[in-house]
Amino acid sequence: MPGLNRIDTYINKIFWKIFFISMASFLFINIIIDLFDRLKMFVDNKAPVHMYVYYYLIKTPYLLNYMIPVVTIFSVIVTLHKLIKNNEILIFFNAGLSYLRIAAVLIASGFIISLSSFLLSEFVVPPCNYLIDKTESQIKKRPFVRTQDKTHFSYRGKNGFIYSIQSYHHSEQKLAGLLIEQWENNRILYRADIHEAVFVGSGWLCSDVYIKLFDENRQEIPVLVDQPVKQLLLIIPETPADFSKNIKKPDEMNFVELNRFIRDKQSAGLDMTRYRVEYQMKFSFPLISFLVTLLGLGVTIAKPRMPLSTIIGFSLGISFLFWGIVATSRSLGSSGSISPLIAAWLPDILLFFLALSLILIKQRGTFK
Repeated sequence: MPGLNRIDTYINKIFWKIFFISMASFLFINIIIDLFDRLKMFVDNKAPVHMYVYYYLIKTPYLLNYMIPVVTIFSVIVTLHKLIKNNEILIFFNAGLSYLRIAAVLIASGFIISLSSFLLSEFVVPPCNYLIDKTESQIKKRPFVRTQDKTHFSYRGKNGFIYSIQSYHHSEQKLAGLLIEQWENNRILYRADIHEAVFVGSGWLCSDVYIKLFDENRQEIPVLVDQPVKQLLLIIPETPADFSKNIKKPDEMNFVELNRFIRDKQSAGLDMTRYRVEYQMKFSFPLISFLVTLLGLGVTIAKPRMPLSTIIGFSLGISFLFWGIVATSRSLGSSGSISPLIAAWLPDILLFFLALSLILIKQRGTFK
């Protein structure tokens, strides 16, 4: 980092050394724990050794993404503990530096870690999550097909067609509970509510069809046929191959793809509350690393002579507590009890005010 003075460079070197050593240690422990948990899957399916290696290679970004906040707060506290233990921080105080000025390089490092976490979660983790799912299918010697039978999904087709589907049966090539809308220039042309549709080669043979037509002012136009229409051959561009395409899971999409996915489904009238929570967490979760940096500073001010064993226990304890808050908030948001925005950002807000209160209340007189 250009422009840092010698003290900043010294603290920065200590921090990143502890950070990378801790990250490697935590990663190794997590892989061992996960391996014991999945050993039966590998052994029962007689997976070759290279599949073990490949599986954990592509799973590493996922594990790193969730370990970064834990490693960050641990590294911040251990760095400051080292400076306090060696009385180096008193030398810095005598040089006229405040505690926050000494910690400025750690705050900057926390911001860099948060930015890196965001880039990792957007560009590396989603495709790796897809490969994890695919690799598990290969290990279990199963075809990697998620969408043979699907329920409650929507599909944006060609020529302005939007489909909302209650269920799709792959083997029978049959759609049930089908709602079709055609839009043009942000104007709905017609809507068809279909009880069931079966693909017959030239089109979809539909049964019990209700049709609505609309004028340019979105006013309904009377349809001069008896409804429901008992049978109707519907010729549309979409075939069973379109409806049976693999659709990514939310954790396999970046925020652009997830936002588009939400818009498409909302336009079909589907409830996307759970996915809106996940979309907001695409931004709130990476910020946690920066916030735990502030928390680490606050904790060190409150307990400057904390033993190393206590540091390890505290880092793990605060991490488990925070994951519990995140899980609870996410659950409340997904159920609709609180808004998706609040559900995603509430843990960050709580963490920020906790860290800020510790820093502001405890800073005066610390280390004296």
